[in-house]
Amino acid sequence: MRHKRVRALVLGCAVSFLLSACGAAVEDSPLAAVFPDQVSRMEASYFECGGMTTWELTQEEFEDLKSWALGLSLEEQTFDEGASPGDRDGGSGYTFQWGEHSFSYILSGDADYILLGDAWYLVEDPSVPPVSIPGSFSLTADDVEQVEAYHYIVPADSEKKVVTDGAAIQEVLDLLDRASETNALPEPVTGGATVSFRLYLSSGEVEEWICEERTDSVWALYVHGSTYETAADCAALWDSLPGESAAAEEDALPVR
Repeated sequence: MRHKRVRALVLGCAVSFLLSACGAAVEDSPLAAVFPDQVSRMEASYFECGGMTTWELTQEEFEDLKSWALGLSLEEQTFDEGASPGDRDGGSGYTFQWGEHSFSYILSGDADYILLGDAWYLVEDPSVPPVSIPGSFSLTADDVEQVEAYHYIVPADSEKKVVTDGAAIQEVLDLLDRASETNALPEPVTGGATVSFRLYLSSGEVEEWICEERTDSVWALYVHGSTYETAADCAALWDSLPGESAAAEEDALPVR
């Protein structure tokens, strides 16, 4: 599935998304002006592939959201007519609105953007908003004790890293937030890489996530029995993970 015309969905959606404010604003952030002094009801939305999920935030969730939003490093962007991130096929994101105030966080694949009114801002330090989407497989780094990461082109020559750093684990978890569920994927790359992750959860459960390299700079992501498409470079993520790599046994590789 693909989400089309993100901007039209963000600006034209009939559903209202309400938030409240708390604490002192970061004055140099363009988002500082959108937080009113007091609003009682708080809602948010997540949109992807033409679908939308709306839910009400708790005060604690909103406080985390506000701190996150005002801490983002933003650079205003200008685009030609029809060339903004919202005019592209694909993508997903979040909308937060209260009264007449709103902003959206757009995950466009190659970069993340804030849409504030008609103004676009590139997010120079992108991260997923700290909210849990109802019905989604929402995990945080606190839920994961460690990750075993595997990389190979030929399974017999696979490598393994053991990751316990919270920030690095969150980068792995962010793969799913930036992916779109699909039934149609580009062809596999001949001699392409596979990057797999075995997640050991604090609940005692174990999850296995598998990324396979596809043509057109796309990676297939297999999680929870579903197939996703992502533009995230899983090979580059493997390279960035801390720790020394070691040879892995072929029969230890995660499977789907």
